[in-house]
Amino acid sequence: MKRTLYWIIALVMVIAGTALGWSLAASAEGSYSQLVGSYYLASGVGAWHTELHLSADGSFEGYYIDMDMGDAGELDGVPYQGTQYECAFTGQLSGLTQAGETELDAKVAQLDWEQGEPYVAEGVLCVPTQPGGLSKGAELRFFLKGTDVAELPEAYLVWVRMREVQIDWTELPENGFYNVTDDAGFSGQALPQETPAPTAAPAAQGELGGFFFTPAPEAGEDGAEGLQFPVDAKVVNCQSFVTLRATPSTKAQALAEVPLGATVRVQSNAAYYGNDRCFVEAEYDGKTGYVCLDYLDVLLPQSLSFQTGYLHSCEGTVSAVNPGTDLLMRVGPGTENEIFGLLFGGEVLGYLGDARKDATGTCWYHCSYYGEPCWISAKYTVLTLNDGTTYTGSRGIY
Repeated sequence: MKRTLYWIIALVMVIAGTALGWSLAASAEGSYSQLVGSYYLASGVGAWHTELHLSADGSFEGYYIDMDMGDAGELDGVPYQGTQYECAFTGQLSGLTQAGETELDAKVAQLDWEQGEPYVAEGVLCVPTQPGGLSKGAELRFFLKGTDVAELPEAYLVWVRMREVQIDWTELPENGFYNVTDDAGFSGQALPQETPAPTAAPAAQGELGGFFFTPAPEAGEDGAEGLQFPVDAKVVNCQSFVTLRATPSTKAQALAEVPLGATVRVQSNAAYYGNDRCFVEAEYDGKTGYVCLDYLDVLLPQSLSFQTGYLHSCEGTVSAVNPGTDLLMRVGPGTENEIFGLLFGGEVLGYLGDARKDATGTCWYHCSYYGEPCWISAKYTVLTLNDGTTYTGSRGIY
């Protein structure tokens, strides 16, 4: 009887000890719910960048983009000007463990991205590639908002300082993480934009697709929306000058040489194709002609302020993955359709709730451009539905 009682007591102690061990192990694990949000890795203010969106279950999705506008050549007989390295990716992080009072560790358990052969689209060579700053099996160290800057590793701060011209905070303003394996620092601070970002409006005014808007103007108020042309554009991505030409072609008569850093006046968002290059009509030094869009940075006016009254009836918003990228809109879902016009980096489209695939499997969104219907490829855009769900990459919502 005593021996039986002994074994019962021993068994209870083993079970209790095991349970205690499980409890301690569980307490050592953190919850991803406190880390939910967007994280950004960038060189400078975004010459190349990776954006990652982390969910409460440790799954993530995002995109990577890098551009070399000085590159030129041909692929299978199709000429291109500029190369874009890109991918949309998804993945899963491992269980989260506590590493310090404000530090947590995890690993990249799974990482998948769109893979395929390079192709030319809209005159640019697109090269699918692995996302920058991420790799399967990489060890990540998360830092919670409020972490003392003095406790952050210098290797992480180096990356943050690449993006922020001046760091004057003493505590981490947002969550962040450092990829120890690949030496890459992701910040919770959103990438700075060259164009005015949407500003938060009072809750009563509403929120749509991640962008804040003000109510549609009352009758009698100025309800004009969209860009008021002409708009300024700065000459970029060239060694010394870009040529203003008589017609939209690299072989057309030269009207003027516009120096690097100079400003031209873009007359409209109409796109003109010549020799597989996209041109816009522009004015410089009293002469009106055509300039290749690859060498222009269109400067949206402060007064634009994302005038989005027409978005009230839309199911979400569509904008460029890279805020500085100008994209072509078409009258139908596919590159075989006529060009509708240019969506300049920083402008927002309203999503009309319809998406279709073209012959290559690329998703196209049916959108509203200041009230006018058009289509745009999902390949270079991010769709944000009214419930906050986002989609990036050529497959879009499919």
